[in-house]
Amino acid sequence: MKQASSTGKYQAMMLADLAGLLKDANQSLQWRLLAEFLEEYRWEPVDSRFRLLAAEPPSTGDERWDVLLAALAEHLAAQGRRRLPGWWLNEQEGAWG
Repeated sequence: MKQASSTGKYQAMMLADLAGLLKDANQSLQWRLLAEFLEEYRWEPVDSRFRLLAAEPPSTGDERWDVLLAALAEHLAAQGRRRLPGWWLNEQEGAWG
């Protein structure tokens, strides 16, 4: 999902953005949004991919999607040989706890 920043420049969707979009989408759209996120992630320059995972995603309202997004962040970070995002390691109560 192409987004424009305040400067009008394209920015890839962040995982946190994806979580927000999944919340109100029907099942078919949810899977298309996930595919779009992965496509944008793939085309993002390698050195800037991690920023797409850095912000803590809000709860989608569905524990299955919340767990999938956390696992996806873990997988993509490992694939890029990066540390897990700080929110992933957070042990506080919440959607990811």
